Amino acid sequence: MFRKSFLPMFGDEVLPIDAILFKNYHNRVDLIYGATHDEGSMFALIYFPELMNDKNTFTMEKIHEMISGMMSQMKVKKSDKIIDYYTKTLNVSNINEVRKVFSNIIGDFSLLCPTMLFGQRMARDYNSSNKFYSYRLDRRGNGAAKTLCPFEWMGVCHGADLVYVFHDSFIKGSPEDIELSNEMMKAWTNFAKTGQPGNVGSIKWQQVYENGQKFPPSTMLLDVKTRMDEGIFEDLCVGFWEKIYKENN
Repeated sequence: MFRKSFLPMFGDEVLPIDAILFKNYHNRVDLIYGATHDEGSMFALIYFPELMNDKNTFTMEKIHEMISGMMSQMKVKKSDKIIDYYTKTLNVSNINEVRKVFSNIIGDFSLLCPTMLFGQRMARDYNSSNKFYSYRLDRRGNGAAKTLCPFEWMGVCHGADLVYVFHDSFIKGSPEDIELSNEMMKAWTNFAKTGQPGNVGSIKWQQVYENGQKFPPSTMLLDVKTRMDEGIFEDLCVGFWEKIYKENN
């Protein structure tokens, strides 16, 4: 289930050949790429419905077993490293902490880190000819409970950025959400027109590698108080998950 859901599919009329074979082809365009703060929370409930029940309890042994089984489905070897990384400070008596462990593993492995590592590599290789901008949406909107992200522990779910980029009706009634949506629409529109998103509020959206630098990568954190940050995915994505990906290639 995980394998089919989260990894590239090829061999049909849409993509007959594995895209990785096109090593010498690059569509050199400007790029905005990003993720939400809690990419995996929605999927954690889909694949582990037992996490829905507040009264359920889990032993550390059971959690390790669940993680090992999940990673096996994802064709990932050596799940012990992942188990240690995500559970070494886990309080198993706190159901929300248990939920977040599965949310984070699924989101980090399948969505957040692949996106950030891909974007950073493109920016390193082509920032002399194109512009690259990174973001993470950190705002859990007032209307989140009306979407597929009903519980507070789920945070900022997968797809929540679309609500702001397209000014969805879920943001109505919240001046903060409306303002953030307006700023994001302006940035996306400016990017489509000029290749540069400009400012979000009073904050300049810097390129991933500003002025030709190669480290650390810059990311726009979109929230009520938007800010730029540097190197926020280095430990997680570069220091941990990139090594896991390489071990399983």
